[in-house]
Amino acid sequence: MMHTIISSCHAVIEIPSDASLAETVEILSKNKILSAPIRNVEAPEDASWMDKYICIVEFAGIAMWLLSQVRNLDCIEVLARSLPHFVGGKI
Repeated sequence: MMHTIISSCHAVIEIPSDASLAETVEILSKNKILSAPIRNVEAPEDASWMDKYICIVEFAGIAMWLLSQVRNLDCIEVLARSLPHFVGGKI
């Protein structure tokens, strides 16, 4: 479950620490953001920010990790051909 915290002028989109990679990418994409804090789902609601947040996840880091997992050049070519479909444009 994604949490949204609204401060006086900004909304903070949080990723729960038990979210899958697919859920994380979906939350980032849906909210058109490139990064978000990871909230520790085991931390109480009134926890300090140091206990509440584990780290920041970045879309670029996810992309780099995915690319590091691809070992076959054929897979890279398929990914490159498919990417414009997912981002709605041309490379």
